[in-house]
Amino acid sequence: WEIKILAELAKENDIVLATGGGAILSESNRKILMKKGLVIYLEASPELILKRTAYDNSRPLLDTEDRAETINELLKTRIPIYEDCADYTINVDKKSAEKIITISEFSKKEINQIYDLSLEKIKVAYPAVSLTDKYSNLRWKRFIKKNSIKPNEYFLYLGTIQPRKNLEKLIETFEVFSRGFAARKLKSSQTKNIKVKQHPQLVIAGKTGWLAETILERIQESPFKKHIILTGFVDDSLKKPLYENAQASLLIGLYEGFGIPPLESLAAGTAAIVSNNSSLPEAVGEAGILVDPENAQDIANAMKKTWNMPKLRKQVLKRKTKKHLKNFTWKKTGQVVLETLLTTAKELRKNGN
Repeated sequence: WEIKILAELAKENDIVLATGGGAILSESNRKILMKKGLVIYLEASPELILKRTAYDNSRPLLDTEDRAETINELLKTRIPIYEDCADYTINVDKKSAEKIITISEFSKKEINQIYDLSLEKIKVAYPAVSLTDKYSNLRWKRFIKKNSIKPNEYFLYLGTIQPRKNLEKLIETFEVFSRGFAARKLKSSQTKNIKVKQHPQLVIAGKTGWLAETILERIQESPFKKHIILTGFVDDSLKKPLYENAQASLLIGLYEGFGIPPLESLAAGTAAIVSNNSSLPEAVGEAGILVDPENAQDIANAMKKTWNMPKLRKQVLKRKTKKHLKNFTWKKTGQVVLETLLTTAKELRKNGN
């Protein structure tokens, strides 16, 4: 998104954009560069570095080490299991950064508390969703056939299989829900003329991440393992139909800097069940369903609610979703990022840096 949105906004402001490798995004911008010499460099994620290039294209106004950066998540400082991992998301000096751009108000508060930085120094640029609208129906049919997925009769987790996503609790929750479903099905079968749905599935779609062994073992131990589907990695072209054909998506992780999957789910018209912690309430707003990620029964109750959701309730959620999604567009993201970078450059120039 950075290339497309920021390039459009930069063009409106006569600014030249360049990648980390120094390649100017538009050949037509070279003349502007020689006249105005203002360049925004998009470095490798998670940093966005602004440089001011002089007419000879040689002198940076903002250092690559300490001026403007983006922070997505703060795993190492908040999740015990990540204490020994490399600090791959936070690798520049926070104290000397002129501004910090992050992706949620929750992350802003975390950065403020952990690094003792002024809130005024931290800007929030919400991400958005980029679901592929068009997809091959034939490819989708092959995918569900290969994985034995029953459309409209499954719950979906879409993401990497790893501990912090709380997937062992999700499996426990699915078992609680499944036992309740079996009891209700038995009761309904004793009543004439009541159509009962097939047993629901739990589709876990995503690549296997690190420390996933205990999660995979937990699935094999589950009495409902035949209803738990592991699809492996799913490319972007299949995400939309996966969401659209799910009864609900679930992200009950223990710590999220934002939470793109539930936002994607809402954009596809599917209910999103999320943890009531970190940034997830912020990500879904009133359109999502909040649960205690440590309470399997609470999560199972939310699953039951979406499984039997009345049409009127679905319409209410749809209206709330439409309103909520207006807050998350890549153009708004780009505007915040660009404005922050330009403001930083002007302040430094004014101070003679």
